[in-house]
Amino acid sequence: PHVKNLKNASAQSMYALRVLKCHGMNAKALSDVAHATVVGRISYASQSWWGFLDKASLGQLNGVLKKLKKTRTAQQNLSRHTKNFRN
Repeated sequence: PHVKNLKNASAQSMYALRVLKCHGMNAKALSDVAHATVVGRISYASQSWWGFLDKASLGQLNGVLKKLKKTRTAQQNLSRHTKNFRN
């Protein structure tokens, strides 16, 4: 349930980021908000729990970060956050 909750909360935050982008928020501010919400939520204490996840759960978390990168919402480098979530 933890990964599902993270995925749902991240989807809600990503929707909010799309709304902010449509309302004219600049790219730097959007990137800061994305890292404070989505990336921060996923990476919080991840070193202690990511080893207990199965491949499907790791794939879901990696998918959230890939989607964030694909939408170009997060301009900063996500590689340090995704290294733990590789299948």
